[in-house]
Amino acid sequence: MLKKEELLPFILALVSTILIVATGFNWLIKNNFAGFSQDNFSKNSILKADNRVNSASPPSAVTKENFVVPAIVPQGTSININGSDKLNQINTALRKGFHQQYPGTMITTNADGSDVALALLYSGDIDLLALDRPLSQAEKAAGLTAIEINSLRVKHDQNAPALYYVYQAPLDPDIELFLGYAFSELGKKAINSH
Repeated sequence: MLKKEELLPFILALVSTILIVATGFNWLIKNNFAGFSQDNFSKNSILKADNRVNSASPPSAVTKENFVVPAIVPQGTSININGSDKLNQINTALRKGFHQQYPGTMITTNADGSDVALALLYSGDIDLLALDRPLSQAEKAAGLTAIEINSLRVKHDQNAPALYYVYQAPLDPDIELFLGYAFSELGKKAINSH
């Protein structure tokens, strides 16, 4: 219990602390620092809440426009990507750019082929499948979601194959961060240069 002479300093310290925290939080929101903004604050996720991926939502509900560039990425974020050899250069470029932008993260890329990588995705041994074809209806029914990563290039060059990142629902937060980077201006440059 506080003594009478300790009560006033305690209340002043408490009020000062609350004011400092509130002012700091307001500054974060106002300056959109570390992903805080009035728009993002109400979302509680990087993925837009109305299009949140879960097992009940249709695979077509998620597009690359749903992802935002992460302001910060926690150290230790780890993503394992495997798939088609056609995407290996893109995966490598995105991995290097992600590492430069967010030190302390671990992105592993391999190109063991679509069939091997599909089996690894189903078993949970990889996070993202780099695929050079659309998903089949059976794959979609099994809970896989594909996001086309080079639609701009395909739009300009009809001979360019459509390339996809595929994941199992529900979407892991680390994958959300990586896809946010992949669809940022830096990521688009890496994708479209290969």
